[in-house]
Amino acid sequence: MISIYRQGFACVIANWRYYIGIAIVFEVLTALFLSQTASGGATFAAYAIFAYAIHRYLLLQVNPLLWGRASSSRPETIGRFMWVSFLLMILPIGSAVWFALSFAKVPDVVPNDVAFVGILVVIFFVTNWIGLSIFGTALPASAIGDPFGIGITLRRARHTFLRVFGGLLAGPGLFGLLTLVGGGYLLGQTGLPSDFRDASGGFSGIGLVIGCMLRILGFINTTLAIVVLCDAYKRVQPIDAAMPDAAPAPIRP
Repeated sequence: MISIYRQGFACVIANWRYYIGIAIVFEVLTALFLSQTASGGATFAAYAIFAYAIHRYLLLQVNPLLWGRASSSRPETIGRFMWVSFLLMILPIGSAVWFALSFAKVPDVVPNDVAFVGILVVIFFVTNWIGLSIFGTALPASAIGDPFGIGITLRRARHTFLRVFGGLLAGPGLFGLLTLVGGGYLLGQTGLPSDFRDASGGFSGIGLVIGCMLRILGFINTTLAIVVLCDAYKRVQPIDAAMPDAAPAPIRP
């Protein structure tokens, strides 16, 4: 567990300008896309681009600020990575939607709104962790141009499932819980806004700063998850940054 946090925070410190810059971009996107659908699509795309850059940094030492330039002999594979990311979101989102549609009108199962939202969050994250534990190595594979088909991904999962699930629980799971509880408590006690809008709907400079800080905490949480996936991937698939077209070596037992 210590290794997860050590690698994650080392990545954040080494690329602090990238984290601050992408946090500001996120806040701007939130302000520009007023509709929930457009905002959700923009957020997914921005998060996928962020995750793609961090995968390549951890696996190939490619500077995120140089993304798109000839900074690695491995080809850029952002399209494939975004497609895999989209497919991996189907399970947790589909499970949460199914629960909402099935039990939203059953008061004995969901006695109040807080409990309902809490159960939704638990379902989303548990199914997300299970999906990543099974298919998650397809993300680092697609980020660096390695094969990521169903067959080879499932063979990798035979050796990485428990490591990935445990790492997600001890890394981003624990960190996310602490930041959620701590951040919620501080905002509740101070009454400060969590984004660029104040209580009356007007612009808030302090809210913009707080929103960026919360975004950065979210990116740190995502980075911890990427560290878990990349570590698991490197254990079963050796990486040679200088040979992008080479056939992958046999999966290690």
